[in-house]
Amino acid sequence: MRLRRVLVDRPNCLSQLDIALQTGMRKGEQFTVTPDQVDFKQRNIYLIKTKNGSDRYVHLNTEALSVLKKLIATRKELGLGLDDTLFFGRNKAPIADPSEWFDNAVAEAKIENVTWHTLRHTFASRLVMKGASHKTVQTLMGHKTIAMTVRYAHLSPEHQLQALELLLPRTAPKTLGT
Repeated sequence: MRLRRVLVDRPNCLSQLDIALQTGMRKGEQFTVTPDQVDFKQRNIYLIKTKNGSDRYVHLNTEALSVLKKLIATRKELGLGLDDTLFFGRNKAPIADPSEWFDNAVAEAKIENVTWHTLRHTFASRLVMKGASHKTVQTLMGHKTIAMTVRYAHLSPEHQLQALELLLPRTAPKTLGT
């Protein structure tokens, strides 16, 4: 939330952040996507030759679709072509690496030990804590092994405490008149 507050007046940066958090794409995947790789009907982005050596589809939730629609509409308004990569900076030039603005924003938000890659861990962690299986997260992230996915999915202390509460016996619901 602190990072989002810092970026409130930087819509280009917010869209980059939101797509990272909603898709879990690797930085090298996200910043090489062109608009023609986005399929709104099938709700995915087709990635060609990913880090693990194969093509894959990145599935898009409602939030990611909304961000991408706005981003592509803005590109059209600015007269940017569909051949360039999806994300662009203030000077309308394609962005290949968000590190400069991201590192500055993280520092401004007073967040420590966070890199762009941390967003990928956040994606996995949030899904697992919301109940997604490790197998599902593995597929969404494009991992070859479940072991790699497990390394990404960190459980918050609050989530761990909630899990412990599952061990407690359920009490019978109170009824009227008892």
